[in-house]
Amino acid sequence: MIRVPVAGQDEAHPCHEFRHNRKVKMKKYIHINQHVIRSNAKSGKREPVITVKTYKTNDYGHETIVNGPCTIVYSPDKPLSCGAKVWIETEAGVTVVDSVAVTTKEVA
Repeated sequence: MIRVPVAGQDEAHPCHEFRHNRKVKMKKYIHINQHVIRSNAKSGKREPVITVKTYKTNDYGHETIVNGPCTIVYSPDKPLSCGAKVWIETEAGVTVVDSVAVTTKEVA
């Protein structure tokens, strides 16, 4: 009996291999939290005011480095879900620095 390969059963389709090997870039939104700025001013604390949001996480820091192109957006009629009306969007890598704990985190 001769067996004829059928696409999808005996071997993966080339498009599927490409999709699985490709690294998907995650969009990041960076904004400044005004409420924390006000709270820091009243209490004398130094909580991080910069937020880097992805669909998975929120990371907070005192400094953020964008390692590639980015866009600054002002959208007063359609703010982010957190209420931010101005933010930075990027698909590039982002480094979040928390100077209080002296740590850094790469956000992919």
